[in-house]
Amino acid sequence: MRIRKFIAAGALLFAGLGTAQASLSWVWDLEDWAPVVHQSDTITLHATLYNTTLSNENITADSLVSWVFDSAGDLPYTFSYPDSDFRKQFTGLNLAPGELFSFIFGYYTPNPAPVPIGNYSGDAFAIVLQDAAGLESSWSPDHQYRLTVVADESEPTTEVPEPASLALVATGLAGVWCCRRKRASSAVMDA
Repeated sequence: MRIRKFIAAGALLFAGLGTAQASLSWVWDLEDWAPVVHQSDTITLHATLYNTTLSNENITADSLVSWVFDSAGDLPYTFSYPDSDFRKQFTGLNLAPGELFSFIFGYYTPNPAPVPIGNYSGDAFAIVLQDAAGLESSWSPDHQYRLTVVADESEPTTEVPEPASLALVATGLAGVWCCRRKRASSAVMDA
């Protein structure tokens, strides 16, 4: 699982800090770094923050210093943070060591829509937290965002007959009606 390798890397990163001071040992990651989407889809970037068991303090809403989106790729999308305020999602957060917290890093909206079919890559993301002692640490997952755009699913359509087909059916029904009428009037005269 991808998060385990980040836990190990985070542990190594913070091992040099020592245990005498307060420190956080944490990682975060997007749930999907290579989604396959349709041309008109808005993409939600679901993410998870993990306070590792090596951490000796909780991650709270006050721990969040900043978050970064760096547009470095060729994605034909407009990026936006959720609710115009990324920090709102962390209100009341009190993440103990060993706990996970799911959040939304942001959204990609097609620009222009529909996005041409193809493969796209780029963009980087980072989060900066600070521990109780004020020491800041940032974490930017070592991944490049890759996106595959496929054709929009078409809506099921109901076949509508063209006018010439309707005229042909109407003529046939009129002919059947005339034949039945003629046959009925012949039967009355013969009787």
